[in-house]
Amino acid sequence: MLALLLGGAVVGGASPDGAAGRRVEVRADGRVLAAAALLLEDPEHGPLLRLADLDHRLPHHLPKAAEVERDGHWFLPLRALGGVARLDRGRGVVTFADPPAWAGVEPGAGPPSARHRPALPLAAPVPVVLRAAPPRPRPAVSPDAFLFLGTGEKPPLTRAPELDLAPAALPPERPPPVRRRDPLEQPLLPDEEWQEWLFEVTLNGALVSPGALVLRGPEGEIALRVLDLRAWRVRLDPDTFISVNGEQFVPLAALPGAALGIDEGALALDLVLPPGAFEATRIERGRLSTLEPRAGRGGFVDYDVLFLAGDGVRARLDALLEAGVFDQVGVLVGNFRLGDLTDGDEGREVVRLETTFIRDLPARRASVHLGDSITAGGALGRPVRFAGLQVSTNFATDPGFITFPLPSIGGLAEQAGVAEVFLDNTRRVQEEIPPGPFEIDNLPVVTGAGEVQVRVTDLLGREQLITQDYYVSPRLLRAGLSDFSYALGFEREDFNRESFGYGDPFGVATHRYGFTNGLSGEGRAELGLERQAAGLGGSVLLGGFGLLSGGLGGSHDRDAGTGFAGFLDYEYVSSRFSFGLRSSYTDPDFRQLGLDDPPDRRTDQVSLGVGLHPFGRLGLLFVNSEARERSDRQALSASYSLPLGPGTLLVNALRTLSPEHELAVAASYTLPLDGLHTATAGGSWREGASRGGVQLRRGRGASDLGLSYRVQGEAGDDLERVDGSVRYDASLMSGQLDLAHARGDTRARANLTGSVAHVDGRTGLTRRLGRAFGMVALPGHPDVKVYLENREVGTTDEDGFLLLPRLNPYQANRVRIRPEDLPLTAELDGEERLAVPFERAGLRIDFDVATSRTALLTLTGPDGAPLPAGLELVDAGGAASAQVADQGLAYVRSTALGGITLRSVPGQPAFTCLLPPLPDEPLAELGSVRCE
Repeated sequence: MLALLLGGAVVGGASPDGAAGRRVEVRADGRVLAAAALLLEDPEHGPLLRLADLDHRLPHHLPKAAEVERDGHWFLPLRALGGVARLDRGRGVVTFADPPAWAGVEPGAGPPSARHRPALPLAAPVPVVLRAAPPRPRPAVSPDAFLFLGTGEKPPLTRAPELDLAPAALPPERPPPVRRRDPLEQPLLPDEEWQEWLFEVTLNGALVSPGALVLRGPEGEIALRVLDLRAWRVRLDPDTFISVNGEQFVPLAALPGAALGIDEGALALDLVLPPGAFEATRIERGRLSTLEPRAGRGGFVDYDVLFLAGDGVRARLDALLEAGVFDQVGVLVGNFRLGDLTDGDEGREVVRLETTFIRDLPARRASVHLGDSITAGGALGRPVRFAGLQVSTNFATDPGFITFPLPSIGGLAEQAGVAEVFLDNTRRVQEEIPPGPFEIDNLPVVTGAGEVQVRVTDLLGREQLITQDYYVSPRLLRAGLSDFSYALGFEREDFNRESFGYGDPFGVATHRYGFTNGLSGEGRAELGLERQAAGLGGSVLLGGFGLLSGGLGGSHDRDAGTGFAGFLDYEYVSSRFSFGLRSSYTDPDFRQLGLDDPPDRRTDQVSLGVGLHPFGRLGLLFVNSEARERSDRQALSASYSLPLGPGTLLVNALRTLSPEHELAVAASYTLPLDGLHTATAGGSWREGASRGGVQLRRGRGASDLGLSYRVQGEAGDDLERVDGSVRYDASLMSGQLDLAHARGDTRARANLTGSVAHVDGRTGLTRRLGRAFGMVALPGHPDVKVYLENREVGTTDEDGFLLLPRLNPYQANRVRIRPEDLPLTAELDGEERLAVPFERAGLRIDFDVATSRTALLTLTGPDGAPLPAGLELVDAGGAASAQVADQGLAYVRSTALGGITLRSVPGQPAFTCLLPPLPDEPLAELGSVRCE
C-alpha cells in the first residue's frame, strides 16, 4: 500500500502550498465561463478559483473579495462571495448566481497587483459628442439614488419620471466629497475632483450595462471601471490604470480608437471601439461537465465455459474464471484457466494467469498497478508481461479528453454575430460570438488532412468566409501534455503454462511529451541485469503535407553485445488520397525486453489509398521483409470497395513476389435485408482451386437481449463446408452453439458465459459484466423494464433489482425505466439516472419510488357542516395533504402507511382532521369524516 501511495504522489504532483486541486466548470447567467478552471481546496480560505482560467469573464455583480496568491497565480476565494457562488462538488460545477439584493452588493476590484497604482495623468481626451437631441424615451433616474455613491450610503433603486438629471440640477446642499489618491497622497483639490456618475452604457450598438459607474473629470474627461471593461472584454493596459477610493478606472483616452457619445439627459453613453480593442474570445468545443466516477463495495466472478466434441477431436471441457473485489479505493482482480476438466486428475490443468490490484486516478488521468501487468510498448519498445509496480497515464479515465491537437480556426468580428464552422461542406459547429478576435478550438474533425471553413454573420447580415487547411494525427500529443509509463518488477515467463514463472528483475520507463502542437518526442529506457536498452524518437507535423516520425535506439546484451535499431515513417491521410511509407533496420546484435531472438534485418512498407468517388475506393500495400534466418519475402495486396445498389461490393487480391509467386482473389457482396438480417454472397480463387458461398446473418437490433444466428455454406474444388452458429443472450447468462460439417466430419462447440456479482449488499446473476456494471435498485417493484442508452437490457427481479452489465467506465451511462411499468400509486422521482462507474467495478443505481395513496372523502366541521371550499390541510411531516372542494368533498394524497392527522395551513380557518390509513388502491372512497 505504501508503494501505491508513492505512485499516486508521482502521478499527481502537488498543488500550490499543498492545496488539493481539481478542474471544474464555471457557469453564470446560463453561460459557461470556463469549461476546466482550476479549483484549489485551501485549508485557510476554502475553495479558491483561478482567475486566469476565466479569461476576465467574471460577472460584474460579484461582491468585492480580496484575491489570494498561490504560486504566482491569483485565485478568487468563493467562501468570501457568500451565497453568490455555489459549488457542486459532486458534479464539479461552480455557479455564480444573482446577488440576493441590490443594496448589499458592491462590485469587486481587479488583481491586487494593480490596486494601489498612483493616479496617472490623462492623455489626449477621447472625442466626445454632446447630443442636444431629445433624449431617448427611458425611465428617468433620481440623482439622489446614484450620484456620489462614494459617501457610503446604500440608496434604494428608486425611479422618478421626468426629472432633469443634468449636473446643474444637483442639490446645492450636498457638496462634492473630498477624495484622495491611492496610495496615500495629498487630497485632490476641488477643481481636480473626479465625480461619480451612473450611466447606461452601449458598446458598439449593444447594451452592456443599464447602470455602470463612470468618473467625470473637471474638464469633462471620462473614465470607466476596470471591472466593467474586463466584463465587456476590452483589452487593457495595467499601466494606464488610475485608482480612486480603492477602485480602479481607465481613462477613455487610454483606449486606442475609442469614440464616445454622451446623452446627459438620459444618462447614456454610446461607446464605440474597434474590433482589435477586445480580448480574444476562445470557444472550446467539448463536453460541458464531467461527473465524478463512483464505486460501490462488493465482488464478482466471471465464467466462460467451453465444451468441444465431434469427429476427429477428443471431447474436452475448458473454462476461464475471473474473480475480483472492489470499492472506492480500487479493484483486486485475479483470473485462472481451467483446462480439460473431464480428463481426470492427471490431465486437468489449473493455471493462474494474472493477479493485480488497480487504482485508477481519474483526476490525474493515471493508474497504479500492483501485481501482474503489461508494460507500455510505444514506437521504441515492445509490451512485456511482468509482475511488480507500474505507474502510468491512463487517458481512458477521461474518455472525453483528446490527447492529440485538434485544429482551431478564428478571425476578427467587427460586430456581434454567429460563427458557423463547416467541415466537408457540412455544418458541424454554430456559436454566437461577441465583437473582436475569436478562436474556436477542438473542432470535431476526423484524423488526416482536410479543410475547415468558418462563416461569420453579424447582426446586420454581413458575412465573411475564412478557409483554413489542417492535418490531424493521433501520433502527436497536445502541447505540454505527457504520456508516460514507469514499471519496476520481474519479467513473466511461460505465461499460460506456469502459474508463478518469473525471471530477472528489470525497470522500464517510457515517456512521450508534446513540445508543441506540431512536435512530439518520445524516450524509452530499459534496465535489466543482463540487458540494457535506450532510445529516442519523435513525430513532427509537416504543415498540411503529413507527418514524419522516426526513432533510434541502442542496446547492450551480455551475450549478444552492443547493437542498434532505427526506423523512419511518413504518413499522409485524406478523404481522397492517402500515402504511407515506413522503413526500419535492426542490427543483428540489438536486443530488447521481449525480443530474445535475432530480429529481421529490414522491413519496408508502402501503402496507397485513392478515393474514386463515386466509383468506390482503391487501396494498395507493398511489404518487403529481409530476414536473417529465413528467405526474404515480398508481397503486394490490393483492396477495392464500391457501394453498389443497396449493398456493398468488396474485392481483395494478394500477389506474393518472393520466395514464391502466387495469386489469390476474393470478392463478396453484402446486402442488408432489413433491420435484423444481412445476406452475403462471395467467392475466392487461387491457382488450382476456387470456392463460392453464401451467408445469412441475424442480429439483435436495438436490444442487448434475444436471439442471433449465422448460417453459411461453401462449395468448391477442394472443400464443401456447411456451418452455423446460434447465440442467445438472456438477462442471467449467454449461450452459443457452433456446428460445422466439412469433409465428412461433424464438430460441435458449446459456450456458456455469465457473471455473479455482489454490489452494496445485493447479489445477482447476469451475462458477462464487461468493463463495468451496476445494480439497478427498485425495491418492491418487480418486472420493471430497464433501458441502457435506450436499449432494453432486462427487467427487475421479484424484489425489484437488476444486475446491469456492460456499462462504459468513466462515462455517463443513461439508465432509464418506464413509469408505465410501475403501479398507479407509485411516484417516481425521475425516470433516468446517470451512472459513472470505475473500470472493473460496480455501483448501485437507485431510483426513488414512493407509494402515494389517494382517496376521496367528505370533510365536515364539528357542527356537521361541510368544510369551506378552497381549504388546504397538511400533516406535520408533509407526507399527506388534502384540498377541499364544494360540499366538503376532499382529495387526499398520502405516502404515510398509518393514520393521518391533517391541520389547516396557516392563514386559513383552523381545523384538525383525523383520517384512517388510506387503502393501497388509487382513488379510494372513504365516506365522511368529522373534523375538530
